[in-house]
Amino acid sequence: MVLLDEVLGAQRDFTNGLGISYPPNLVNDVDGSDPLISTVPGHHFRDTEIYRNGDTRNAIRLHEVTKYNGKFRILVFAGVAAHTRSALRSLRAAVDRQAPRFQHAVDFLTIIAGTGRAFEEHLGVPQFGKAYWDIDLGAHTCYGVDTESGAMAVLRPDGLLGHVASLDGFDRVMRYLERLVVPRETKATTNGHATGKELGDVFIENENNLAMPEEDGPESKEAGVVVQ
Repeated sequence: MVLLDEVLGAQRDFTNGLGISYPPNLVNDVDGSDPLISTVPGHHFRDTEIYRNGDTRNAIRLHEVTKYNGKFRILVFAGVAAHTRSALRSLRAAVDRQAPRFQHAVDFLTIIAGTGRAFEEHLGVPQFGKAYWDIDLGAHTCYGVDTESGAMAVLRPDGLLGHVASLDGFDRVMRYLERLVVPRETKATTNGHATGKELGDVFIENENNLAMPEEDGPESKEAGVVVQ
């Protein structure tokens, strides 16, 4: 029984599919990625624990909040905000300016090292999509992300890592997506009074807004999709 347990344990990642990987190619951008994360593009992103705001005792799983929905996901590892705040401000400006073209195909998620009372107050900028605390730094440690510099990880729609960039490398993320996704022309406004958002927030007509945080809950469905 001990030997059987050892054999099953050694094959666990292959059995559940997490041990499957693919070589570098157009989707698995190994050469174009920064070596800021221990996972290599083409491999599955490992699961780890993160925490909702206001609930620092009950951890949830990263895979639980990144369920497959047919979209790419950009995970922003914000690191310790005291060290990364300047880079986050630059990233916020770049996302507001460029990301709306890929609104239909990309979701954001922010993982913040440490904890605080409110995400925006802690970061110094609005968070990118849904946000979660990495209270014990377990998530940053799991992926080898330096908490003083942070990183961005672009997950493919099937959950494998596709591209890695620094927080100031959003232009490279856009070039990666441009090879794989047809961008949309969108009408955006930064007039807070007209959109009901705060001044400077970007609102895209007829689209879920990547730049704004989402509430936890059921995934929204595109018009015309029948839910069984």
